[in-house]
Amino acid sequence: SVQAKQLRSEFVFKIVPMLNPDGVINGNYRCALSGHDMNRRWARPMQTEHAPIFHLKNMIQELQRDRGVVLFCDMHGHSRKKGVFVYGCDPSKRETPPEDPRPLEKVFPWMVSQDCQHFAIRRCTYKVGKSKAGTGRVVTWKHLGVDNSYTMEASFCGSDSGPAAGLHFDVPALENMGEAVARAILRQFGRGCARQVDA
Repeated sequence: SVQAKQLRSEFVFKIVPMLNPDGVINGNYRCALSGHDMNRRWARPMQTEHAPIFHLKNMIQELQRDRGVVLFCDMHGHSRKKGVFVYGCDPSKRETPPEDPRPLEKVFPWMVSQDCQHFAIRRCTYKVGKSKAGTGRVVTWKHLGVDNSYTMEASFCGSDSGPAAGLHFDVPALENMGEAVARAILRQFGRGCARQVDA
């Protein structure tokens, strides 16, 4: 499509499919084989024990310095809440207050919600609790300076609203979600110049 061509011409996507493959192949969905929850190691990852996080964080730092990163989106499955939603970051908690006081962190999720019936905007939250300080979303936002930094959750249980209420997400539903994310990236960040998007 024209939009797909525009996305590929204006953005560089860095997609990391899994940060704990050794744990997943052994039945874990959060921890690596070492027993560490990899999404709590972003603040001070060790090169040997948390190698995927260590190298990804370094890559994001280099990209942010060299060309800028407009979006970090860490995708997870959620075991309790239904629908697809994001955890974002609260701009009022930033160490250096943003120049623009408007809650710009809420724009991207709202745009996604306009294109996808499975996206539950009412479930999105923007709190940064102490227990989340070492997550990819918070470290990328607070320490690496990526303003639009999210954890996107897709329920293991499917949706509880719309025509798919009570059903598990199937491949077309997840593809629809991906298309909504791509369109939101283009609408919010597309400016005709090459930008960086991490997912």
